[in-house]
Amino acid sequence: MRNVSKKFAEAFVKRYDRKFSNCHTDGENGFLFGNKISIFTNMQGNVNITLTMAGYGTVTTRDRLNAILTEINSSWRFHQRKHKQYLSGKLDDGREASIEISNLKNGYVFDVKGELVGLTS
Repeated sequence: MRNVSKKFAEAFVKRYDRKFSNCHTDGENGFLFGNKISIFTNMQGNVNITLTMAGYGTVTTRDRLNAILTEINSSWRFHQRKHKQYLSGKLDDGREASIEISNLKNGYVFDVKGELVGLTS
């Protein structure tokens, strides 16, 4: 994980307004090259974080998203295998799961404890 990714993730999770080389956060959203990749959302009274590849399955996008997941102590990670994007981690019951990301613009919703709670399109 790159140092800028760690700083970006920490600023995003703490809701700071910070600018870095190619990414920034305004306290509610995280941006990479001007594309929104992370969003604080409020669903049914619960604060959640929605993460999206914003259409770009790049090493840099995965690195920034994985830094946020690390910052919230999530077991989930974005990765690529055979030119396809995946989100993998542990379910509530401890089983491993891997989701192929067919639409790079979908959002994956996590609670602030790092558990995957939903999907947005």
